[in-house]
Amino acid sequence: VIDMNMVCNTKLTTAQGGKCQCKPDMRWNKNSGECQMFVDVDCSSINYNTAVDPLIQAAVTQAQAAGDVPAQNMESGIPTIEGSRSASLLSRIDSSKASEQQLREAFCRDVDAFSFDLNVDNGKPPKCEEVPRRSSVCGVVYDSSDCSGGWKLIISEGAISFPYFSSYWKYRNDIDLIGVRAGCTLTAFSSTGFSGQRATLRAEDGIDSWYELSEYAEYRHLDEDIESIQCVCRRGRV
Repeated sequence: VIDMNMVCNTKLTTAQGGKCQCKPDMRWNKNSGECQMFVDVDCSSINYNTAVDPLIQAAVTQAQAAGDVPAQNMESGIPTIEGSRSASLLSRIDSSKASEQQLREAFCRDVDAFSFDLNVDNGKPPKCEEVPRRSSVCGVVYDSSDCSGGWKLIISEGAISFPYFSSYWKYRNDIDLIGVRAGCTLTAFSSTGFSGQRATLRAEDGIDSWYELSEYAEYRHLDEDIESIQCVCRRGRV
């Protein structure tokens, strides 16, 4: 057994010891190499640019008026169970009057609010190297979603374009994965000259952020469709 939340199920195979699988309500996370709690709710269609449902906005306004924020454990800095419940949008919505879509949005926005406190997975595939720490480096891009092959390109602060008939031509419309250095912001464009469709990918101070473009609804339109990049970093970044 390689994980305390993994069990051997002898009903799945006649082989000695059975077949290992995660416990109920858990799934295997290939990036972290462990079983983790799995909540089957798709939040990919809800992001910071998504219009807020009036019912959800009313719950937010109510929480703000009451001054409710998740109470934290003084030692770990992680929100307590009681504090999380009191500040939850779901606790301020009448489930008998809300639609399934409204409840899903409230849940997704609740989860997003805690993601910065609980995030220990920056999305980096296991085979990928860390973003280099040289002073000029802003990020890195790959043509492989898991760094299993192909090319990689280190992105320095500033701007870079991938026009035809240039030394950068092979990177044109072939980027699947982007790693953004902590404290930096990378903006990708679908056309050369920093035009066309765009998306901005950020990494908070202290932790790099990795984005497999095809896995994010808000970035999927740029999967293998990037022709120019701009990247900037804040002073004092890690």
